[in-house]
Parts: sequence; C-alpha cells; structure tokens
Amino acid sequence: MINPLVSYALRAGSPAIHAGSNAFFAAGQSPDLSAVKTDLAGNPRIKGSVDLGAKESPYVTVLPDANGIVYVKQPGAGNVKGNNWANASAELADVLVAAKTNPAVTQIWVAGGVFRPLYSPADDNFGNPTGETTAFRWLAIYQSMAALQGKKLR
Repeated sequence: MINPLVSYALRAGSPAIHAGSNAFFAAGQSPDLSAVKTDLAGNPRIKGSVDLGAKESPYVTVLPDANGIVYVKQPGAGNVKGNNWANASAELADVLVAAKTNPAVTQIWVAGGVFRPLYSPADDNFGNPTGETTAFRWLAIYQSMAALQGKKLR
C-alpha cells in the first residue's frame, strides 16, 4: 500500500538518480519492464537513464566547465549537462538546484528566454510545473551581460 503522506521522490544529488539500467525496459528482457512507461506519479519513467526508486527524478545531471560555468538556454542542446553552449541545460530551475549541492558550479550563464520555477520552495521537491506552488531560490544576480558580447544564440 502506498502511503499518501510520503513523497517517494528523489532529492537533488541523490546517488539513485540515473543509477538504474535501461536494459530491462527493452522487450524480451528478464525481467521485461517494456510496458512500464510512467513512474508512480504518472511522469515518463525514463529521462536519460532510469532512476532507482518509485519516481523518476526531475533533476538532471549538471556538469560545469573547467571554470565552474554552467550554460542554460532553451530548449537545451546536446547532452543538456550545461558544460558549454553546445550542451546547454534547458532549465534554469534544474541548474539552480544543482548549484546548491555542487560547489563546482560557480557561475550560471543564461541565454535569453522565459524560465519558470519548477521546485517547491519548502523542500526542493518537484512542484507544479505551472509555477503555482513553486519558486526560484538561491538566486543572486551579480552581473548582467549580453550573451557572447552581443552575438545572438540560436
């Protein structure tokens, strides 16, 4: 029986994020989990590599470049880990959560776009994507500049 008072969601930085094997989600494997398309919350079961646990984490793996910079632009690019513009992360909210737990992230460079909060300010759990119960946290803007000295990003 599922306890409605327990979230079962993975927290940012959990070692269970992307720690599962997608091999069992291919038809004919043993066990054959190919019919499992959603997690306990009804979200897509696999985002990259499957997570361990009842719910697929909304968090993405963020990888800063050698200077500690993470790049963000919509709709994201490449592997979306944020280590350069070619692999830019798609969601500012994901990068902010990652920056809270990863001291290697020292700067976040954001290309123009509309970015909405995704996480609950109370506990960092994935909230309502419409933003009704979510907020950006840990955000301090020290300097604003045109991306790549006025060159427009595509």
